Amino acid sequence: MGAAMGKTLYSLIVLTLLTVAGGSLAPVTLRWGHRTLLKVRARALWGRACSVGLPARNGAPDAWLSIPSCGIEAMVLKGASKANLEKSICMETLSDEGDQKFRILSGHRDTHFRRLRQLGTGSEVTLEHLDGSTTRYRVVDIDSVARDGLARYFANQRNREWIALLTCYPFRFIGPAPERFIAWAAPVAAGVN
Repeated sequence: MGAAMGKTLYSLIVLTLLTVAGGSLAPVTLRWGHRTLLKVRARALWGRACSVGLPARNGAPDAWLSIPSCGIEAMVLKGASKANLEKSICMETLSDEGDQKFRILSGHRDTHFRRLRQLGTGSEVTLEHLDGSTTRYRVVDIDSVARDGLARYFANQRNREWIALLTCYPFRFIGPAPERFIAWAAPVAAGVN
């Protein structure tokens, strides 16, 4: 059987399966394809940002996030606007009077952070920065807080070198979630495994 015939046969089998299943596989296949395409585009944009350098403006690539225990690999955009959150995980850098940086990484619970529910204390989180440096963190605490108490909650935090991973909670809630899931990760000293 020739290559063209094999491709045609394969296409017919797929088409038959989709038809028999009443088209129920088509949405799943399309979502998988869309997510895969977005990952490929994000990785290409990240590579370009690292090699060429992009201006540090709202919506520009800021870091690359890796959480192996959850299977999360994603580009992080600067600024947590609604438009940015639709595209990827976003990072806000806050500072206090002492100019200590405090980072909050936000993402939607049903897209980029949907696997965050698998996160546990001790999980490793890695941020690769535009300059090529890498910062490793380890999750030390997981918390949830009411949506309307979020600003007060972050104002009381003192561990400024930590990062917070933030998403809506409960994960399977339908509609606007009443709480926020917050995972705190502390930096891991160089040379420590």
